[in-house]
Amino acid sequence: MDKELFVTGFFLTVLGVYFVLFGAIYYIKLGVLHYTVLFSLHPFWSSPEIPGAQVHVNMVVNYFGVVLIIAGIFMLTTSVRRPGS
Repeated sequence: MDKELFVTGFFLTVLGVYFVLFGAIYYIKLGVLHYTVLFSLHPFWSSPEIPGAQVHVNMVVNYFGVVLIIAGIFMLTTSVRRPGS
């Protein structure tokens, strides 16, 4: 087993899961104030409730998380060497 490849794959998978669950970009407009929040403690399926504000959600970070999960799983599967190969 290639330990470095396994650890990197595991880290990428965990980071990808975090990006998928909590990685939405929120554009918050409250009067003349504009905020951009990259990560929050709200999962992507529930946008934050701010009275009187317009909240727009961009899901590009979630898609990046899916790519990280795929790369991590690929690294995990290639880190295990079969005997005799």
